[in-house]
Amino acid sequence: MPANRSKHYSVAAIRRSIGHFLVGRAGAGIATLLTLLIAIRALETSQFAIYASLHAMVVVLGLISSCGINPMLLRFIPKFREARNNMAMYPLLLWGSLLRLLLYAGFAGVTWLCGEFIAGLLDLQGFLRWLPLYLLVGLLRVNGAAFAMVLESLLWQKEAQYSLAFGALAKLVWLLGASWLAQIDLGQLIAAELFGDGLCFSILIIVAVRRWRTDQERERGDRTVLSRERARMWRFAGWSYAQNLTSVLSGTAPNRLLVASQFAVDSVALYGVLDRLTHYVRRYEPTRLLIGVIRPVINARYRSREDYAPLARQAGVMIRANLLLLSVPFVVMPFWGGDLLALVTREEYRSGGALLCLMYGLIVVTTINTLVDVLVKLVEEARIYTISNTLLSLSLLLSIPLIPLLGLWAVPTANLIGQIIALSVIAIHMARHGVPLPIHGSHLARLAWQSLASIGAGWLCSQAGLGSFGSGVISALVFMALIWWRPTLHSAELRELRALRKQGD
Repeated sequence: MPANRSKHYSVAAIRRSIGHFLVGRAGAGIATLLTLLIAIRALETSQFAIYASLHAMVVVLGLISSCGINPMLLRFIPKFREARNNMAMYPLLLWGSLLRLLLYAGFAGVTWLCGEFIAGLLDLQGFLRWLPLYLLVGLLRVNGAAFAMVLESLLWQKEAQYSLAFGALAKLVWLLGASWLAQIDLGQLIAAELFGDGLCFSILIIVAVRRWRTDQERERGDRTVLSRERARMWRFAGWSYAQNLTSVLSGTAPNRLLVASQFAVDSVALYGVLDRLTHYVRRYEPTRLLIGVIRPVINARYRSREDYAPLARQAGVMIRANLLLLSVPFVVMPFWGGDLLALVTREEYRSGGALLCLMYGLIVVTTINTLVDVLVKLVEEARIYTISNTLLSLSLLLSIPLIPLLGLWAVPTANLIGQIIALSVIAIHMARHGVPLPIHGSHLARLAWQSLASIGAGWLCSQAGLGSFGSGVISALVFMALIWWRPTLHSAELRELRALRKQGD
């Protein structure tokens, strides 16, 4: 490593951060899941419909108010840190995060002023009553999550992950106390989120200031690089914001708002439950779980060596490993989905088992984007997202004429079509610019037919009277046999993953 480079992203630093990362994420993940299940079981369907819509409103508001600030911080802060230019890194962290907070506050104020109009579109009784308070929850949550991602990019995993875990545990403790003292309602749930997200945000600020004050090299570097790089940074932020704007209609939050405006309260609640559960899977699937470590390491390695090909190969192996792990639950979900929903939520949600399978399948396909996004932004080709995300957003409009035919199934079906088209557009663009994505159709097709063949075997067993549990077991066994016969990953490719860990030596 050159003398003017720090060892902030060395193997030793990465290994230290991974321990804190996994402990913190495990604590936060378990607490978040338990909190969600308590909310689903405790709230009436009408209240959960309001809650799902409020949560979706905050997510959409976070996208609209981002203005590309956070992607720009995640791109340039690791670069300045690796170059030991702390005089540029710390001011960028401070002013970028403050600007992000002020932008959200401004957009939240406009949303509050338009509250009656929004409530009229959604037609949910009680939505307007809780909107101002939940906008405050969003202020803390959106900016806390954004700030935690920036700390992750510095490999300050102990500070970032434990703050998120404490916030998630605080929500859980509040709800457990509320359930012991009285029945949980929407007000108690919002109060728990306000307390937990506020605690998380406060801890993040405190630990970041403490880290800055104890950094003996905080005066090292050249602050004028911020002026020289200003145009490049704002150009990157602009394209990233264009990506956000064109993706506003492509996420799960707009789907929930569309469902709220088109369906009865019971359907809104059912879709909200399924969406929150599958979103939890999306949030904690392997590559998304580790992205806080993967992204800064890949960025730092690329800026140090300017070698795209080996990093792309390793990303491709990670994509296929991730898809393989997520396919195991997928092949049993058609048989166990309804019973699982009734067990962890409420009996009236059992009917959503088949829809859960489709929405989970959509999540499996969507996970490819996690590492694709890292590679696209690595070579600063984020402009393609203005096209791909526009196409993906149009899938929400496609779902509207499908609703009379497919009901709730229309939304995830249209999303799946849009997701495939958007990924294809990105892959074609990257290939034309000499930086092809490591997505091979033959591998994806093989995994797809292995999954469908396994489900087919389970279905034949169910038709023969085996029962849902036994059919799910058969489906899983057939899938494992097919994977052993035609493996998705080979030993040489697994060595590619280990190579990523060794690159910092």
